[in-house]
Amino acid sequence: MNGIRFVSGSLHGILDYAAAIVLITVPLALNFQTTSPFALWLSVAAGILLIAYSLITDYGLSVVKWIPFNVHLILDAVAGIAFLAVPFLFGFDGLIRWFYLANGAIVLLLVIVTDPRISRVENR
Repeated sequence: MNGIRFVSGSLHGILDYAAAIVLITVPLALNFQTTSPFALWLSVAAGILLIAYSLITDYGLSVVKWIPFNVHLILDAVAGIAFLAVPFLFGFDGLIRWFYLANGAIVLLLVIVTDPRISRVENR
């Protein structure tokens, strides 16, 4: 399993902030609000929440180190699973469904390939 865990905490942090920007801006740019205002604001809220817990995670790109990186990865996994479930729970279809499914799959993949041990070495 360690062979597939190649993403460091620093790279994970960069990808967290990039993902948050995507979650906030892409639904606005694609006018999700015309089809589902709820889909828009759920994604924006998820992006803001991702920024918030990234800022307080124990990895290189945070402001304070309150949340252990392993806990951060659990939060990411929960978010990924939620993003996979949300389109079916709320009846999202078309582009909105694919946006949520793609984000959920990408987040889970990132959790799988991130090595939390690399973060501990970087922060020392």
